[in-house]
Amino acid sequence: SLLVGARTTLSGTTSGTLDMSAATNFTADVGLFQIGGSTSTSQSGASNTAVGTATLAENNTITATTGIIIAEMAPAVSNTPVTSLLTFGAGTNDVTTPYVLVGGSRSTGRITITAGGTLNLANGAGKTDLTIGSNAVQGTNTTTSGEMDLTGGIFVATLGQVTIGNKSNSTNSGAGTGTG
Repeated sequence: SLLVGARTTLSGTTSGTLDMSAATNFTADVGLFQIGGSTSTSQSGASNTAVGTATLAENNTITATTGIIIAEMAPAVSNTPVTSLLTFGAGTNDVTTPYVLVGGSRSTGRITITAGGTLNLANGAGKTDLTIGSNAVQGTNTTTSGEMDLTGGIFVATLGQVTIGNKSNSTNSGAGTGTG
């Protein structure tokens, strides 16, 4: 796994930065690529935030066999005062993964691309599911937000299910908002 600003403890603020912007090429072959949020589902009573920022190289090749998650918290934790961010480079960005989540439960996540960059998103022989802004926590009043802004770049994708703005599992006033 490649985790940037991810938390596995019950409390405290966690932040992480990955800055590859001075590099020409970056390659990662991992299971999970997560920026911001929690990697545990048993954090009842946890507090504070987990935020990550990753600025990739000019050209990037990323294989994440489990998925790419930009901001996702455990069910008992709110992480909305902060935004986790992934910025792709100005060259060719080849991403192979079955799933991309931008702004998961109780969190705010954002993906951008440097002007002139190309993002190729696929899942090898299959399709990639893309979710932007999804709050699936039961009984929450927290709003989740996700944004995928590829203005100035080129986006080429083989997509399966695409969900933009989703709220499920609650009768409370929380929401899932997405922009893509």
